[in-house]
Amino acid sequence: MANQTAKVKNGTITLPKGLQKSWKGADVFIDVSRDTISIKRLTKSALSLKEMMDELRRAARKTRLSKKETEKAIQSVRQKVYK
Repeated sequence: MANQTAKVKNGTITLPKGLQKSWKGADVFIDVSRDTISIKRLTKSALSLKEMMDELRRAARKTRLSKKETEKAIQSVRQKVYK
């Protein structure tokens, strides 16, 4: 689909009529950077929570980081994100 414009009024984005029906009730991710807003429809994961956790554990094991190193990395990211 070609690019289209939308109206913003009182903080509410109104989609063009051609998109309103197909996007009604959609969960979206909004990425804001300077003068650009990107909107992406979220889809449900094909994996269950347990399957996602198993995948994350496998990925963590591949890094060969110790539990202490992993916790230190997590704390570092949290400090940067939540300062």
